[in-house]
Amino acid sequence: KVSFGSTVILLTSNLGAEKVRDATMDGKTAGEEDLKALLWQDLCAHFKPALLARMTIAPYAALSPDALKRIAHMKLDALRARLAANNKVSLLYSDALVETLVDRCREVDTGARNIDHILAANVLPQLAQTLLEKMSEKDALAPSIQLDVDGNGEFTLSFAGRG
Repeated sequence: KVSFGSTVILLTSNLGAEKVRDATMDGKTAGEEDLKALLWQDLCAHFKPALLARMTIAPYAALSPDALKRIAHMKLDALRARLAANNKVSLLYSDALVETLVDRCREVDTGARNIDHILAANVLPQLAQTLLEKMSEKDALAPSIQLDVDGNGEFTLSFAGRG
């Protein structure tokens, strides 16, 4: 006897993502049943109807800009906490930086995952290098670091206060 108990298996697909995006962009709302109907033909063209009949289809829309902003703040606040705990330095960041992160998440279909990628690929290496340079010069670290974005969309950081 095989028993799955209360096991739930989630399968995800980007089939029909453009249709969902069009139906929900710019503040438009579409109900779950409307989105299912919108996706049904694409799903049937790719999956066997017998398989689809055994599944619960749960369409989801992309995150709103406000949700992306909240996630960006959470990620930056986590970085702030790490800097405070490990380096006794406070991190300040601008609204322009948050807006840039959100804009870059809307450029590609990776959603909020792109915030982590941008921070890991662009901000953290620059921050780590600057901190290491200051420490190797035996300079006392300034009490705070300002993280911002310049007119070209490049990330900048500067030390504030006296070290």
